[in-house]
Amino acid sequence: VAPVSLSATGPAGFTTSYSTNPIIGGSGTSTLTVTVDSSVPTGSYIVTVTGTSGLITHSATINVTVSSSTKTNLVVSQVSWNHRLSLSKNGNTQTFTLILKNTSKSILYVQLLAAGNSTDLKSFFNLKSGVALLVPGSSLTISLSQAFNTASIGSKYSFTLQLFYGTSIDSSGNILSPQTLQVVKGAFTIVS
Repeated sequence: VAPVSLSATGPAGFTTSYSTNPIIGGSGTSTLTVTVDSSVPTGSYIVTVTGTSGLITHSATINVTVSSSTKTNLVVSQVSWNHRLSLSKNGNTQTFTLILKNTSKSILYVQLLAAGNSTDLKSFFNLKSGVALLVPGSSLTISLSQAFNTASIGSKYSFTLQLFYGTSIDSSGNILSPQTLQVVKGAFTIVS
């Protein structure tokens, strides 16, 4: 009985190898290993496996699903705000700034939320940035601003900054199945 030689073909970025090739004696097993390059986008692909022995050839297809890495790496390198917000020096505006880097292999959609309230619970704010695309290896600065008036002088505010992120958006531009990362909890006092 002639040996069975194995081969496999797949799209660009796919590499295949067998644990045993050829299979001697006409029967036996071999394990196919499919390695996918990190540049291959998520999606469904077909790999065709072929066994040849003399003039006999048999082929089969295998569906391979490439999904994005479940590990998302976001690095927050800087968060800033005015701890003592001087209305006269800062144009009556508190600005929250976040610098973020995507160290994962997947594109991410990100959105920043700042929510806070005065310690006497008489005033609150809720700010949301637009959704931004953050490609692997790149950094992004997101800023949110909240205006205050002179009636706020002397008030102290507590706030949280939360980051929402995900790998896809819907037709309205909202992040699908967002994950949440609490960036910081902080406080500031308003002075004249």
